Amino acid sequence: MKDNKETIKKNFSKFASYYEDYAVVQKIGVSWIIERLKLLKNSFIDAPFLEIGCGTGIITIPLVSIFNDRKIIVSDLSQEMLEICKQKTNSSGIDYSMVEWSCIDGEYLTEENVYSLVISGFTFQWFKDIYGSIKNIMNSLKQGGYLIFSFLGENSFKEWKKKCNQLNYSYTGNPLPSVNAIEKKLLADNFQVLSHKEELRIKYPSSKKFFQSLKRLGAGTSISKEALTLSQMKNLINFWNNENPDGCNVTYELCYMIIGKKEKPLL
Repeated sequence: MKDNKETIKKNFSKFASYYEDYAVVQKIGVSWIIERLKLLKNSFIDAPFLEIGCGTGIITIPLVSIFNDRKIIVSDLSQEMLEICKQKTNSSGIDYSMVEWSCIDGEYLTEENVYSLVISGFTFQWFKDIYGSIKNIMNSLKQGGYLIFSFLGENSFKEWKKKCNQLNYSYTGNPLPSVNAIEKKLLADNFQVLSHKEELRIKYPSSKKFFQSLKRLGAGTSISKEALTLSQMKNLINFWNNENPDGCNVTYELCYMIIGKKEKPLL
């Protein structure tokens, strides 16, 4: 996926101004993370926080609000996203004097023993080697630190996959990670892990609106080797709409993980 990184960066930058309007899943998914942050508030050791993939600040603003006395490095691959996040944080009225802004690729952290928390919302599914990246991030944590993140799981987009199967078309959505497979590897490597997953179903006025929402999020970058022709894509949209004239439901699998670099239980 590294070969696609510039395209991913370009698309998120291009549609940065639209992101907030279409980030329904991201806004819903942030609540689980914020609740766990509050539960762990007194557990973080004295070291900086790092946020990977801040986007427009959906996690950033509540994070800074809860920990406004903590040095927090807020980062994103896209400079445009980072600027919007900075503007939103500035206009939120919270004290962000301890925040540093950094345009970095969080997939390839090389730092060691630096942070007490690394946090990210719906970014890791874009990583080429999610488990390798997690191990690098765990190396960046001090002993006693935490990695808290969310991502879209492999059981997302069931309806899209079903329609493609009915038409005998290739499913061209990007491959998504399995929370169970990641957890199994982490436990084998003796990490403390807490995972959670839930299904969210969103109804769109039409399948076209669903595909448009992916594009407007900047999430339209395809890393699949399969592609539909324009004619096939139009046929898929029409077929889906005809079967669901009152609107199209789309299932998202929201996955959450807390990984501790510690020997004691996480919560």
